Amino acid sequence: MTPFLIFIISNILMVLVMKFIGFKLSAGKIDSFRLFSTPLLEEKTFKISRANPKYIDNSVLIFDQLVATLGVLFLYSFYPFLWENYYELNEYKPYLLLPLVYVLTAFIGCTTRILSSLVSCNPPPMHNKAYLSASASEFWLIRWNLWVRNWLHIIGKSLVPNSPELRKFIIFAVSGIFHEIMFSLPYFLLTNKNVFGSMTLYFLIQYIACFVDKEVLKKEWSTTRHLFLYFALFAPAPLFINDAFLYFLGP
Repeated sequence: MTPFLIFIISNILMVLVMKFIGFKLSAGKIDSFRLFSTPLLEEKTFKISRANPKYIDNSVLIFDQLVATLGVLFLYSFYPFLWENYYELNEYKPYLLLPLVYVLTAFIGCTTRILSSLVSCNPPPMHNKAYLSASASEFWLIRWNLWVRNWLHIIGKSLVPNSPELRKFIIFAVSGIFHEIMFSLPYFLLTNKNVFGSMTLYFLIQYIACFVDKEVLKKEWSTTRHLFLYFALFAPAPLFINDAFLYFLGP
């Protein structure tokens, strides 16, 4: 069994566990339709998706899928060319690979939405045009990965119902742990190399970035907040694009 196949299987199992936790905490009913047709775990969002199958526009879904697929194929062809012809750029690999994260997740989101449409479920896009974000708070709390954010919201609200700021911290911490299970755990099992904690630290830095954006930069020019967003995303990139990520998904 190849490392990539092990990575896929472990992540499918993790998603099923996430679904179970989401259903239990939100008192949702577990059935085969919802278990396999949609990644959405939050009860209200699921009901909206299930209730509006007539608004599914397959032409838009197919176009989005085509763009995402071409993006993945292009980047996985472009990056090897870059590493081979501009060897000095290899040391900047974590920073240069961050766009790949967006393209890959968009591809996974489009694929899942098309499969969901086959059973008359209409989940929204995974990302809400994250590239239009003007601040760290907008990127992480409004536009990035709506599906997992719904699940994290359930976790945070269940653990800390009366403290929004502590809830936000828990959401980022759980998100880090979630990525450790995705990447660091199967990497450790396959290679016996320990990179645990790296991705969690990245997400805790993003929590700090959101706090600074909200409490310190909220009255600054929009350009300042925009630049701070990209600094927060890219500066600690080696913590996220670590050996585990490169082992499974690196071009």
